[in-house]
Amino acid sequence: MKQVTDYPEIQTERLRLRRVRLSDAPAMLIYMSDEDTVRWLSGIRKQTITEITQSIRDYF
Repeated sequence: MKQVTDYPEIQTERLRLRRVRLSDAPAMLIYMSDEDTVRWLSGIRKQTITEITQSIRDYF
């Protein structure tokens, strides 16, 4: 089974897909704390930067 780290960064003229970084936590908190959004993602709402940071460390 592939791991998240097995995938390369992809960059085109208009798009860049890269691995998640700990510095992304504040931006991720905006959508991961929204009940309507997380219902379509993980279903687990995060309410603090600490929770988001831990999720990034655990998953990525």
